[in-house]
Amino acid sequence: MTATQRTTPTDLPTLLAGGARASARARAAAGAIDLITVVVVGLPLGLGAIGGGGAIAAVGAAALVGALVIGYHVSALTGRTLGRLALGLRAVDLFTGLPLGLGRPLADRWTGAVVLDVRRGRDPTLGVAADAVAATAARSTTSAAARWVPAAPPAPRGGHP
Repeated sequence: MTATQRTTPTDLPTLLAGGARASARARAAAGAIDLITVVVVGLPLGLGAIGGGGAIAAVGAAALVGALVIGYHVSALTGRTLGRLALGLRAVDLFTGLPLGLGRPLADRWTGAVVLDVRRGRDPTLGVAADAVAATAARSTTSAAARWVPAAPPAPRGGHP
């Protein structure tokens, strides 16, 4: 898929219509930014361990644990990390379009999630865009199932029970 292409209707569920999957390169770059962030935050821990400074190591360890805990919660609740934010990416549930949440097992995060490029496509957490709804409606009118119109409900019969 090229950088200017949008996803096809069969590529993403209808709820994510108008969204664009993030490229592998963008996901890798976001991961690299996140890794660099962890290294920078954990640097005092490493320097304290090498230099024998117990106080520096303790501060570094506390900063690293705090950054990891906060980073996990922010990622779970918003679908963003520092790297994803910098590159305009968001991880959402494939079927609901919402961030993955806190109580989800790690394996489920990998199988039921999709990373979207919200700069190229619609961000599902911001609501449904009018053009996505119009495009979905235009596609659905071409199918036989969409042309079927249910009959009007029967008129009430005379008299009261």
